[in-house]
Amino acid sequence: MFRWLILSLTASLWAQAPGVHCPRNAPRAPADQVLIAQAHALFKRPTARPAKRRETQPVNFIDEILFAAQAKAGLSAAGLTDDANFIRRVTLDLTGRLPELDRVLAFLKDVRGDKRERYIDEVLASQAFVERWAFWFDELFRNNYLSLYARGNWQLHNYLVDAIAANKPLDTLATELITAEGNSFTSGPVNYRVRASESVRLVQDRNDNTAAQWLATLMGMPARCISCHDGAGYLDQVNLFLTSKTRRDFWETAAFLTQKVVDFGRQGTESQFVGFTFSANPDPGYLAETGDGDRPPRRGGMVQPAYLLDGRAPDSGEPWDRALARMIVADRQFARNFANRLWAHMTGLGIVDPLDEFDLARLDPDNPPPEPWTVQPRQPALLEALADRLIALDFDLRAFLKTIAVSHTYQQRAKRYAALTKDEIDAYAVFLPRRLTAEEIADSATVASGIAYSLTRQTYLPEGDRQGLFRFINRRFTHQWPDVNYLTGLATAFGPGNRFDVSRNNAGSLDQALALMNSQALLSRLGAFPKPRLDDAPEMSLARIARGKALPRDKVRQTYLAILVREPSADELARAMDLIGDGSFEEAALDLHWILFNHVEYLFNY
Repeated sequence: MFRWLILSLTASLWAQAPGVHCPRNAPRAPADQVLIAQAHALFKRPTARPAKRRETQPVNFIDEILFAAQAKAGLSAAGLTDDANFIRRVTLDLTGRLPELDRVLAFLKDVRGDKRERYIDEVLASQAFVERWAFWFDELFRNNYLSLYARGNWQLHNYLVDAIAANKPLDTLATELITAEGNSFTSGPVNYRVRASESVRLVQDRNDNTAAQWLATLMGMPARCISCHDGAGYLDQVNLFLTSKTRRDFWETAAFLTQKVVDFGRQGTESQFVGFTFSANPDPGYLAETGDGDRPPRRGGMVQPAYLLDGRAPDSGEPWDRALARMIVADRQFARNFANRLWAHMTGLGIVDPLDEFDLARLDPDNPPPEPWTVQPRQPALLEALADRLIALDFDLRAFLKTIAVSHTYQQRAKRYAALTKDEIDAYAVFLPRRLTAEEIADSATVASGIAYSLTRQTYLPEGDRQGLFRFINRRFTHQWPDVNYLTGLATAFGPGNRFDVSRNNAGSLDQALALMNSQALLSRLGAFPKPRLDDAPEMSLARIARGKALPRDKVRQTYLAILVREPSADELARAMDLIGDGSFEEAALDLHWILFNHVEYLFNY
């Protein structure tokens, strides 16, 4: 009876916010803004109000710019969120999982004034950060075994893991990816080029695909359109900068790629596939004379390389791919692009959004575009200041993320509006809640319960000989895998896509609610006596809390902190004690765990 009541309540909560989606991947329509506010209004959580001086004092240039914008719009900055919500928010954003209970308790007891900055440093130095951000780049570069085969898939992932662990600067990372050569089964960076090129009939289409994908991921530019059409007359309502560009301009950028040729290698009489090999092309150049391929026929003869943004050619004797890498990473748009992507990841909404649709003719409010065009960034000064900061930090990923995380803007409370106004959103006057990704939901369940669920897969690993080794491997967290296609169970209900022909979808659905209510991947880890072994579970796992010697009220508090990372309200505590009744906490544990994992708060970062 009790479960049916909770099931009905949970279904009602989901029904009120079915279209809330992740702004990292798509812009919000006005209706979505209302839905997000409605979902956040459901969070009946007590909020500890911090000291007044911490509510109004800007921390860095981010706050100074946005506080000024908010004042101009007649808005006031929100105060800081409480410590429990802060540690939940920043841990989810930087590691893709909840903080462990013992760390939450220690953080709440800490009275040092700089404990938030100390915790940010701690998380940035963690292995969990490395795994999450290697996965972030896997996602950006669409790394998957459907395109690269398992060995190439793992090679690129392992390269990214090593790069993040070493804190390799973003410009160095991009240069290595652009200039990579060798075999895709033995060289990680080569797979970035293989993945971007797609499966095509013509070599020109392969180079076009690669150039378009690199301009999208590294520059945030939707240049694919001009690989098929001249911009004028085709993009007049879409992108002012690209209206001045032609197909030939695009081919000149793709020509930078023609000094490397790909070989689809096979080995021995068995014709066993051994990956893609990029090597020097003795006869470079882009021949714009083709029939139908994946694009309309080309007419234009031999095309020599020239950079799309300013027409520059390679220096004399300079390898063309290295010239392209040099031009891209030195271009301010490279810094803008990554500043915007990282800002969107941390705050929930890009300054330019969608992230891949920068219009370079609409960035400067001091040189506004002709009507009816408008300036594109919601906060142009902040975008340029963030780009300046990233450049000044020599493209240090950790240092840049810390710049955002320590700001008042990132740490502010999320206001519970019935509807959010455009001014509030554009000035980042509130923290915008977002749905967790499939991987965050699954990994947070692992942290909260202390138990991983069936994450053993059979796959090739890029180890040993050229062919790699086919073996079973185990990973505790979904973010430790290189590819969403390895995911099964609970995570698949939350729209991870496949990085091939199915896009990620973070919208809510009834299927997701039913998965949380009924999935064995979750249910088997709940209660005082879960089915998986507890040998490797932390001492403060849900099951150990349930069987411990603490008073029932303390167990309820620890359970709330483990799953929702907050204290229960007085009403929630009373209801939990009613659930326990005359029985033991052990008997009620499964129901309490189930209720909290089905709470709407579990599904949002806010």
